[in-house]
Amino acid sequence: MKPSTDQKLISMGNKVLELSKRAGAGECAVSITKRTGNRVVNRDGKWEEIKGSTTFSIKIRLFVDNRYAVHVTSDGRTASLESFIREATALTRYLAQDKHRHLPDPTLYNGRSKKDLGLYDPKILALSLSARKEVAEKAFASARSHAGPKLISCAATFGDSVAEHVLLTSNGFSDSEVVSTVYNYATVSLKDSDEGRPSDYEYTASRTINGLLSPEAIGKMASERTIARLGAKKIPSGKMDVIVENRALGSLLSGFLRPLEGNNVYNKQSCMADLRGKSLGSSLLTLQVDPLIVGGLGSSRFDGEGLTARQFPLLDKGVLRNFFIDVYYGSKLGEKPTSGNHFNLLIQPGSISAGDLLKRVKKGILVTSFNGGNSNSTSGDFSHGVSGFLIERGSITSPVKELNIAGNHKDFWKKAAAVGNDLYLPSSVRTPSLLFPSVMIAGT
Repeated sequence: MKPSTDQKLISMGNKVLELSKRAGAGECAVSITKRTGNRVVNRDGKWEEIKGSTTFSIKIRLFVDNRYAVHVTSDGRTASLESFIREATALTRYLAQDKHRHLPDPTLYNGRSKKDLGLYDPKILALSLSARKEVAEKAFASARSHAGPKLISCAATFGDSVAEHVLLTSNGFSDSEVVSTVYNYATVSLKDSDEGRPSDYEYTASRTINGLLSPEAIGKMASERTIARLGAKKIPSGKMDVIVENRALGSLLSGFLRPLEGNNVYNKQSCMADLRGKSLGSSLLTLQVDPLIVGGLGSSRFDGEGLTARQFPLLDKGVLRNFFIDVYYGSKLGEKPTSGNHFNLLIQPGSISAGDLLKRVKKGILVTSFNGGNSNSTSGDFSHGVSGFLIERGSITSPVKELNIAGNHKDFWKKAAAVGNDLYLPSSVRTPSLLFPSVMIAGT
C-alpha cells in the first residue's frame, strides 16, 4: 500500500526552496524526514529496553557561487527556517569553490517507476505496546525452551519504524516515499565445556508484519544454531574448499564493493578503477543493483539526489560493468551517474540447494560468520577471522573456530565454482551460499 504524503511536509520543502533562493543560493535541495520508531528487548525474562521515539529533520543542501554545504535543522517553523537559511547561506560563502558541485541534470529525474513497491504497511502504526512485547516474549520463550541446560543468557528484540521522506530541488524534482520496517531477532549464549561462551542468533525483517517469520521459529532457530557451535575446535592450516553461508556472504561482499564507489575510484583508492569490462569474478556470478524489488529492504523509486532508481549490473557473468557514481563524482570523472546508493544488491541465485552444495565438498569449511579483520580498497587485499563447521565427505561433522581466511578481491571471486539457490531475504544484500574451491585457511 502506498500512503498519501503529508502535504505539510511538501509545503515546508517548497518554503525552504523559496527562502534559499531569497538568501542568495543559486541551487538548493531539501530532504525532510519524519520517523517514528519503537523497540522492545526482553533479556532473560526481564524488559531490558522499552523505547519509542519520533524524530524530525530537515537537511538542506546549498549551492552558492560554486560553493557547497549541507545544513541540518529540526525546527520547521517559518521564522526559524528563515534565520537558519540566511545564516547557512552566509557560512557556505566561506568555503572553497568547486565547479563540480551542482544539482543533477533534470533529465536524470525522468522515468521514475509508478508501481507500488510495497514499502509501507499501515498495520505497523496500529501496533500497541502489548502487541510488540508479545512478539518479543514469544521469541524469548521459544529460545529459552530450546536452549537446553547449558544456557547462560538469551534475549529477543522486536522493533518497527515508519518514515516519511520528502525530497525537493530547485531545478524541478519533487517526490516522496513512506516506508515501514519491522524486525524480530533472538540471541542465545551457552556455556561450553572449555569455558567458552558460543553465541548465535536468528533474524527476520520485512516491510510488512505478515512478511516476518513467527517468533517461535526465530527463538528455536537461534537456539539450534548456538547449540550446533558447542565443542568447536581448532584445525590445522591448509587448502580446502569453502562454502560461505548465504547470510554471512554480505560481510565479505562489503569489501568487494568499496573499490566500486565513486569517491574511491576518483581518489585513486580503488584497485578496480581500471578494470571495467574485465573479469573480476566467476562466470557464474551476476551481481545487480536492483532498487525496484517489491518489498525490498533497500527499494526506492529515487536515490538521495533525486536520480531515478534503475536496475544496473555491477558484475555480469563475472565481468565488471559499472561503479557506484553519484552526481559529484560523475562530474569529476566525466561519467554519467549511476547512483551513489547501494539500494538492494542481488547475486543471481543458482539452482543448487544448500544441502547439495555440501555434498560437493570432500573436505572443507562452511563459513557461518566473519569475525573482524580488514579489507583494503586500494590493494584489494583482505583478511578475516572466520568460524563455522568442518565438512567431511559431504556432511557437516563438527564446529570449528579461530580460523582466518585471506585473499584479494580481484582474484578471490573468480574462484566461485557453484552458486546456491538459497537467497538470504531479510536484508538489502540478497546473497546465496557460494562454493569456493581450494582456499587457504589459516588455523593451528
